[in-house]
Amino acid sequence: MKNILENHLARKLILIELLYNKKKYIQIEDAIEILDCSKNTLLKDILEINNYFYIIEFEKNKGFFFNKERGINFNFIYCKLLTESMSVQLLFNILTSEATITDISHDMFVSESKVRKIVSRWNCYINSRNFSFEISVEKNKLILEGNETEIRLFCHYMLLELNYSNIFEPETSDSQLYSVFKANVLAQYENVIPLDEYELRKMYYFMLTSLYRIKNGHTDNNRTYKKMDLKTDSNMFRELNRLVIGEFNLELNEQLMNQIIHHSFLNGIYQNLSTSQIEKKRKYEHFIDTILDYFPKSTITSEKREKISKKLALILLYSRNVLYFLIDHNDDVYKYHVQQYHEFFNVINTIADNDKIYFTSQENKQFFLIQLVYTLNSELGMVKYTMSQPTVAIYAFATLEEKNGLRNVVKMFFGDRIKVLVIADLDDKSTDIVITNYVLPSKSEGIMIHYPGKVTLDWLYDLAGKLEIIERKYHNVFSVK
Repeated sequence: MKNILENHLARKLILIELLYNKKKYIQIEDAIEILDCSKNTLLKDILEINNYFYIIEFEKNKGFFFNKERGINFNFIYCKLLTESMSVQLLFNILTSEATITDISHDMFVSESKVRKIVSRWNCYINSRNFSFEISVEKNKLILEGNETEIRLFCHYMLLELNYSNIFEPETSDSQLYSVFKANVLAQYENVIPLDEYELRKMYYFMLTSLYRIKNGHTDNNRTYKKMDLKTDSNMFRELNRLVIGEFNLELNEQLMNQIIHHSFLNGIYQNLSTSQIEKKRKYEHFIDTILDYFPKSTITSEKREKISKKLALILLYSRNVLYFLIDHNDDVYKYHVQQYHEFFNVINTIADNDKIYFTSQENKQFFLIQLVYTLNSELGMVKYTMSQPTVAIYAFATLEEKNGLRNVVKMFFGDRIKVLVIADLDDKSTDIVITNYVLPSKSEGIMIHYPGKVTLDWLYDLAGKLEIIERKYHNVFSVK
């Protein structure tokens, strides 16, 4: 990223990321050393950042800090600064018009040799990401050539990030083309799979990227696209076709409709899978099922297991080989998850090795693990398994005084090893073991220990045995490093 962006933009992004993610304060001397610049340059960069956002403040004897109370996140600043980059603007021009070096130098007010240097830097960066495409020069014309799928995925992230600051603003919302595209997609798929606004906008920018490429004579023969089965006889479709013809001079015929949506979008819809894809799907579902076996069976219904397995298998089946433009926004999230779920990730690695699950890249693996954590936290509350203290709940038919007395005895016997609660609602999902004298549903048998009405040493040892199983099977797997 630093090799592509201009020096002043790279410095600003490094400084902002350092303040946003790493430290609350940073001294001027430390910032100068990290950024390898003079004090005047540093202060000028901060002044220019604050002219846009006013987020970097100074506190005497402590240094500079990022004021997060202003509600501006790193991604917003990063994408805003991208719009100032000459290198990014050049790539945008290549995508949209495939202009000549001469035309670009005139439009950007730089020399032709400067344009060639930027192209060379882009090709070095593209090669460093192991992509199978490059910017080539044909009769002074700049063209993106190579793996068409990778070109489209990479450039659609560029369009998305260049428009990030406007993505939920009227500039995008009031776009007639976006509004009509969204209406067509929702009419066809809204009742089939959930579609959030952000996913719709990513899909929209991929469509724009594909249309730019097709307009310039590039088709993708890779069968990694979803056929857009829009109702071509509807007024909404006719309006979409009219707008595409007006902006791109292209008609939405069947061939083009099969070229504009990558398979990673709308992946909740199974289309005609090949024999090898069906086999992969089964393999991925077995992989997910093995992971789910590490959770208490009482927490996962068969319906929930099927839902989780299908969702995560789809992510693996339709994974993208390009996941970001210049900055991997998932990287910091992944590093946090590694700390939080260190042992669990080790278990997953072992399962993946045993099941021969191979990821196309480290970035792809990181993306899947992040989605795995999000899904399991959403569906199963996985975060509770990172607790160092198992939670024992007392849910019994007894007086409050008796239940409090039981809590005190259990707490005195086990000390800080466990957390003991008196609950009135069995649906409390934050508990690992329930002490009860009620007859509970069979699904609760795995977490239940019967309360006989009095506490004996043998009963406490039985409880200790249950806790050992909980700690060994669950908490050690999900423990913090």
